[in-house]
Amino acid sequence: MDESRKGENLRRNPRIALVIGGTAAGERTVQYEGLADEPTGAELERLRELYFESFPDGRERQSWPGITYIRARLTWIRYSDFSPDPPAIIEFERAELGARLTQRTHPACETLRGRSKRCAARSRAGLRR
Repeated sequence: MDESRKGENLRRNPRIALVIGGTAAGERTVQYEGLADEPTGAELERLRELYFESFPDGRERQSWPGITYIRARLTWIRYSDFSPDPPAIIEFERAELGARLTQRTHPACETLRGRSKRCAARSRAGLRR
């Protein structure tokens, strides 16, 4: 990827966006926006080890020519479940999500257990980014 079109595009414009889910996922989606970068040095090694914990076969790919490690840093995320009435829509900016991740309860888990008052209010108001 070091010389790929995708790598070159991310170096020139590091903004990324993706959506996971949709109709096959039962009307649930996660939208993610962030910034891509290429960690180096000790930070790259730390992130590789985290990656290898989840994907042990990743060590084998280190020898591939041109392999590049790209990190996506979250700036905004939205979880939407359109199956209930009213729909559940929860979104967070990076600073707000960072504070939530230090707590034990993950925001998506709150939705699955029964929306929190804050999330239900945002859903009813139809608040968007």
